[in-house]
Formats: sequence, structure tokens, C-alpha cells
Amino acid sequence: MLNLLKDVFSSLQRHRVRYLVTGGVAAVLHGVPRVTFDLAFGGSQTGGRLSRRLA
Repeated sequence: MLNLLKDVFSSLQRHRVRYLVTGGVAAVLHGVPRVTFDLAFGGSQTGGRLSRRLA
């Protein structure tokens, strides 16, 4: 799961999309041991990059 997310985050960074990750996934990425693996994701619409990338 984290490998797939790494690819998603890399793609977003490559396309200069601003994003925010919260939830259990964010905690795990910061090294906090978690049982839950929920993910909340927010993206910026600045310049339409996110909508073009998700299209």
C-alpha cells in the first residue's frame, strides 16, 4: 500500500500539485506505529494542475 502511495505522491510532486495527507497513513509515514490505515487527502486547485492530473 505504501509503495502505491509513494508512486502517487511522486507523480503529484513531479506535476507540482500541492497536497496534504492526514490520517493514519500520515502517522505511519512519520514513523508512528498505527493499526488503522485511513487516508484523508486534500489537494489544491491552483492552476488546475490537480484536475488535469486526475482527468
